[in-house]
Amino acid sequence: MTIIGDVYEPKLYNFAARVVRDAGACDVLDLASNDGRGTILIARMNSGTQVTAADLNEEAIAEGRKKQAAPNLHFFVEDARKTHFADRSFDAIVSLHTIEHLSDADQEIFMGELKRLIKPGGTLLIATPDVDVWALQGMAGLQKDHIKELTQKEFIDIVSRNGFVVEGVYGQRIAKQGVNTFRKILNFIKKLDIFHLRNIVRGFVDKVDTATQPVSLDYEVRPIKAGTEKASVTVLVCRS
Repeated sequence: MTIIGDVYEPKLYNFAARVVRDAGACDVLDLASNDGRGTILIARMNSGTQVTAADLNEEAIAEGRKKQAAPNLHFFVEDARKTHFADRSFDAIVSLHTIEHLSDADQEIFMGELKRLIKPGGTLLIATPDVDVWALQGMAGLQKDHIKELTQKEFIDIVSRNGFVVEGVYGQRIAKQGVNTFRKILNFIKKLDIFHLRNIVRGFVDKVDTATQPVSLDYEVRPIKAGTEKASVTVLVCRS
Protein backbone atom coordinates (compact mmCIF):
# COMPACT_ATOMS: atom_id res chain seq x y z
CA MET A 1 0.00 0.00 0.00
CA THR A 2 1.26 3.46 -0.84
CA ILE A 3 0.48 6.12 1.74
CA ILE A 4 -1.32 8.68 -0.42
CA GLY A 5 -1.87 11.08 2.44
CA ASP A 6 -3.12 11.04 6.01
CA VAL A 7 -6.52 12.34 4.94
CA TYR A 8 -7.13 9.18 2.86
CA GLU A 9 -6.08 6.42 5.18
CA PRO A 10 -8.16 6.96 8.37
CA LYS A 11 -11.41 7.25 6.41
CA LEU A 12 -10.71 4.17 4.33
CA TYR A 13 -9.39 2.10 7.22
CA ASN A 14 -12.29 3.08 9.46
CA PHE A 15 -14.60 1.84 6.73
CA ALA A 16 -12.57 -1.39 6.49
CA ALA A 17 -12.76 -1.85 10.26
CA ARG A 18 -16.55 -1.54 10.16
CA VAL A 19 -16.81 -4.04 7.31
CA VAL A 20 -14.64 -6.51 9.25
CA ARG A 21 -16.73 -6.00 12.39
CA ASP A 22 -20.03 -6.45 10.54
CA ALA A 23 -18.69 -9.63 8.93
CA GLY A 24 -17.94 -11.09 12.36
CA ALA A 25 -14.42 -11.97 11.21
CA CYS A 26 -12.12 -13.83 13.61
CA ASP A 27 -8.90 -13.78 11.56
CA VAL A 28 -8.15 -10.73 9.41
CA LEU A 29 -5.27 -10.04 7.02
CA ASP A 30 -4.24 -6.56 5.87
CA LEU A 31 -2.11 -7.44 2.85
CA ALA A 32 0.35 -4.75 1.73
CA SER A 33 -0.22 -2.92 5.00
CA ASN A 34 2.88 -0.69 4.91
CA ASP A 35 3.79 0.04 8.56
CA GLY A 36 0.37 -0.93 9.87
CA ARG A 37 -0.85 2.53 10.81
CA GLY A 38 -4.18 1.72 9.22
CA THR A 39 -4.19 -1.87 10.41
CA ILE A 40 -4.07 -0.58 13.99
CA LEU A 41 -7.54 0.93 13.44
CA ILE A 42 -8.89 -2.46 12.38
CA ALA A 43 -7.33 -4.15 15.42
CA ARG A 44 -8.58 -1.53 17.88
CA MET A 45 -12.14 -1.60 16.51
CA ASN A 46 -12.15 -5.41 16.51
CA SER A 47 -10.49 -6.28 19.80
CA GLY A 48 -11.71 -9.88 19.76
CA THR A 49 -10.24 -10.51 16.32
CA GLN A 50 -6.74 -11.64 15.40
CA VAL A 51 -5.35 -9.13 12.88
CA THR A 52 -2.28 -9.64 10.69
CA ALA A 53 -0.39 -6.84 8.94
CA ALA A 54 1.80 -8.06 6.07
CA ASP A 55 4.02 -6.08 3.71
CA LEU A 56 7.08 -6.65 1.52
CA ASN A 57 8.82 -3.58 2.97
CA GLU A 58 10.95 -4.91 5.83
CA GLU A 59 11.61 -1.43 7.25
CA ALA A 60 7.90 -0.64 7.36
CA ILE A 61 7.12 -3.89 9.15
CA ALA A 62 9.97 -3.30 11.60
CA GLU A 63 8.52 0.15 12.35
CA GLY A 64 5.09 -1.40 12.89
CA ARG A 65 6.49 -3.97 15.30
CA LYS A 66 8.06 -1.19 17.36
CA LYS A 67 4.67 0.44 17.81
CA GLN A 68 2.75 -2.81 18.47
CA ALA A 69 -0.20 -0.65 19.46
CA ALA A 70 -2.73 -3.48 19.82
CA PRO A 71 -2.29 -6.89 21.50
CA ASN A 72 -4.29 -8.64 18.76
CA LEU A 73 -2.10 -7.23 15.93
CA HIS A 74 0.77 -9.21 14.40
CA PHE A 75 3.32 -8.23 11.73
CA PHE A 76 4.94 -10.27 8.95
CA VAL A 77 7.20 -9.50 6.00
CA GLU A 78 5.39 -10.98 3.01
CA ASP A 79 5.18 -10.66 -0.77
CA ALA A 80 1.52 -10.05 -1.66
CA ARG A 81 1.91 -12.38 -4.65
CA LYS A 82 3.11 -15.33 -2.56
CA THR A 83 2.81 -15.46 1.23
CA HIS A 84 3.74 -18.17 3.70
CA PHE A 85 0.23 -18.36 5.18
CA ALA A 86 -1.70 -21.61 4.81
CA ASP A 87 -4.69 -21.98 2.49
CA ARG A 88 -7.95 -20.53 3.86
CA SER A 89 -6.24 -18.85 6.81
CA PHE A 90 -8.43 -15.74 6.96
CA ASP A 91 -12.14 -15.03 6.98
CA ALA A 92 -11.55 -11.39 6.02
CA ILE A 93 -8.83 -9.78 3.90
CA VAL A 94 -8.19 -6.07 3.40
CA SER A 95 -5.85 -4.79 0.68
CA LEU A 96 -5.89 -1.08 -0.09
CA HIS A 97 -3.96 0.65 -2.88
CA THR A 98 -2.04 -2.51 -3.74
CA ILE A 99 -3.09 -3.84 -7.14
CA GLU A 100 -2.04 -0.73 -9.08
CA HIS A 101 1.58 -1.39 -8.05
CA LEU A 102 1.61 -4.67 -10.00
CA SER A 103 1.92 -5.59 -13.67
CA ASP A 104 -0.90 -7.31 -15.59
CA ALA A 105 0.53 -10.76 -14.87
CA ASP A 106 1.25 -9.99 -11.21
CA GLN A 107 -2.23 -8.59 -10.69
CA GLU A 108 -3.64 -12.00 -11.64
CA ILE A 109 -1.16 -13.75 -9.33
CA PHE A 110 -2.05 -11.37 -6.50
CA MET A 111 -5.77 -12.02 -6.93
CA GLY A 112 -5.10 -15.76 -6.99
CA GLU A 113 -3.22 -15.45 -3.71
CA LEU A 114 -6.13 -13.60 -2.13
CA LYS A 115 -8.45 -16.40 -3.23
CA ARG A 116 -6.09 -19.02 -1.80
CA LEU A 117 -5.85 -17.30 1.57
CA ILE A 118 -9.50 -16.52 2.18
CA LYS A 119 -11.99 -18.94 3.69
CA PRO A 120 -15.14 -19.88 1.73
CA GLY A 121 -17.72 -17.19 2.33
CA GLY A 122 -15.03 -14.81 3.57
CA THR A 123 -15.04 -11.04 3.06
CA LEU A 124 -12.59 -9.18 0.81
CA LEU A 125 -12.29 -5.41 0.93
CA ILE A 126 -10.05 -4.09 -1.83
CA ALA A 127 -9.48 -0.57 -3.17
CA THR A 128 -7.61 1.10 -6.01
CA PRO A 129 -7.64 4.44 -7.87
CA ASP A 130 -9.87 4.71 -10.93
CA VAL A 131 -7.54 5.63 -13.80
CA ASP A 132 -10.38 7.33 -15.70
CA VAL A 133 -11.10 9.68 -12.80
CA TRP A 134 -7.42 10.23 -12.11
CA ALA A 135 -7.07 11.28 -15.77
CA LEU A 136 -9.74 13.92 -15.15
CA GLN A 137 -7.75 15.07 -12.12
CA GLY A 138 -4.50 15.15 -14.10
CA MET A 139 -3.02 12.40 -11.91
CA ALA A 140 -3.13 9.28 -14.11
CA GLY A 141 0.27 7.77 -14.81
CA LEU A 142 2.15 10.31 -12.69
CA GLN A 143 2.81 8.01 -9.72
CA LYS A 144 6.21 6.43 -10.37
CA ASP A 145 5.41 3.31 -8.36
CA HIS A 146 2.10 2.67 -10.13
CA ILE A 147 2.61 0.01 -12.79
CA LYS A 148 -0.94 -0.66 -14.01
CA GLU A 149 -3.80 1.62 -12.96
CA LEU A 150 -7.28 0.24 -13.62
CA THR A 151 -10.64 1.58 -14.70
CA GLN A 152 -13.61 0.78 -12.48
CA LYS A 153 -14.75 -1.88 -14.97
CA GLU A 154 -11.30 -3.48 -15.20
CA PHE A 155 -11.08 -3.56 -11.42
CA ILE A 156 -14.46 -5.24 -10.99
CA ASP A 157 -13.67 -7.67 -13.81
CA ILE A 158 -10.36 -8.89 -12.38
CA VAL A 159 -11.87 -9.35 -8.92
CA SER A 160 -14.89 -11.20 -10.31
CA ARG A 161 -13.03 -13.57 -12.61
CA ASN A 162 -10.81 -14.64 -9.72
CA GLY A 163 -13.69 -16.10 -7.79
CA PHE A 164 -15.08 -13.18 -5.78
CA VAL A 165 -18.66 -11.89 -5.84
CA VAL A 166 -18.77 -8.10 -5.67
CA GLU A 167 -21.48 -7.27 -3.13
CA GLY A 168 -20.90 -3.54 -2.81
CA VAL A 169 -19.21 -0.81 -4.84
CA TYR A 170 -18.09 2.27 -2.91
CA GLY A 171 -15.92 5.27 -3.61
CA GLN A 172 -13.92 8.12 -2.17
CA ARG A 173 -14.19 11.53 -3.81
CA ILE A 174 -17.13 10.98 -6.15
CA ALA A 175 -16.67 12.28 -9.71
CA LYS A 176 -18.71 15.29 -10.81
CA GLN A 177 -20.39 15.68 -14.19
CA GLY A 178 -18.33 17.45 -16.84
CA VAL A 179 -14.84 18.90 -16.72
CA ASN A 180 -14.13 22.63 -16.35
CA THR A 181 -12.08 24.10 -19.24
CA PHE A 182 -9.58 25.54 -16.76
CA ARG A 183 -9.22 22.02 -15.37
CA LYS A 184 -8.15 20.69 -18.76
CA ILE A 185 -5.53 23.44 -19.04
CA LEU A 186 -4.29 22.75 -15.52
CA ASN A 187 -4.02 19.02 -16.23
CA PHE A 188 -1.97 19.82 -19.33
CA ILE A 189 0.38 21.97 -17.24
CA LYS A 190 0.69 19.26 -14.60
CA LYS A 191 1.55 16.65 -17.21
CA LEU A 192 4.00 18.71 -19.25
CA ASP A 193 5.45 20.97 -16.56
CA ILE A 194 9.00 20.80 -17.92
CA PHE A 195 9.75 24.29 -16.60
CA HIS A 196 8.47 23.45 -13.11
CA LEU A 197 6.00 26.31 -13.30
CA ARG A 198 3.86 24.70 -10.64
CA ASN A 199 6.67 25.12 -8.13
CA ILE A 200 7.14 28.76 -9.12
CA VAL A 201 3.47 29.72 -8.78
CA ARG A 202 2.43 26.93 -6.43
CA GLY A 203 -0.07 28.99 -4.40
CA PHE A 204 -2.01 30.07 -7.49
CA VAL A 205 -1.90 26.66 -9.15
CA ASP A 206 -3.01 24.91 -5.95
CA LYS A 207 -5.98 27.27 -5.63
CA VAL A 208 -7.04 26.57 -9.22
CA ASP A 209 -6.47 22.87 -8.60
CA THR A 210 -8.87 22.89 -5.64
CA ALA A 211 -11.46 25.13 -7.29
CA THR A 212 -11.66 23.06 -10.47
CA GLN A 213 -11.49 19.55 -9.00
CA PRO A 214 -13.70 17.19 -11.05
CA VAL A 215 -14.43 15.21 -7.89
CA SER A 216 -15.99 16.01 -4.54
CA LEU A 217 -13.58 16.95 -1.76
CA ASP A 218 -15.28 14.50 0.59
CA TYR A 219 -13.04 11.58 1.57
CA GLU A 220 -15.83 9.56 3.20
CA VAL A 221 -16.37 6.13 1.65
CA ARG A 222 -19.79 6.20 0.02
CA PRO A 223 -21.86 3.75 -2.09
CA ILE A 224 -21.72 4.37 -5.83
CA LYS A 225 -23.56 2.85 -8.79
CA ALA A 226 -21.13 0.79 -10.85
CA GLY A 227 -21.11 1.85 -14.48
CA THR A 228 -22.92 5.14 -13.94
CA GLU A 229 -20.95 6.70 -11.09
CA LYS A 230 -17.20 6.90 -10.61
CA ALA A 231 -14.88 7.98 -7.83
CA SER A 232 -11.23 8.86 -7.44
CA VAL A 233 -10.80 5.64 -5.44
CA THR A 234 -13.01 2.59 -6.04
CA VAL A 235 -13.64 0.37 -3.02
CA LEU A 236 -15.12 -3.11 -3.46
CA VAL A 237 -16.67 -5.26 -0.74
CA CYS A 238 -16.68 -8.86 -1.95
CA ARG A 239 -17.59 -12.37 -0.88
CA SER A 240 -15.46 -15.42 -1.57
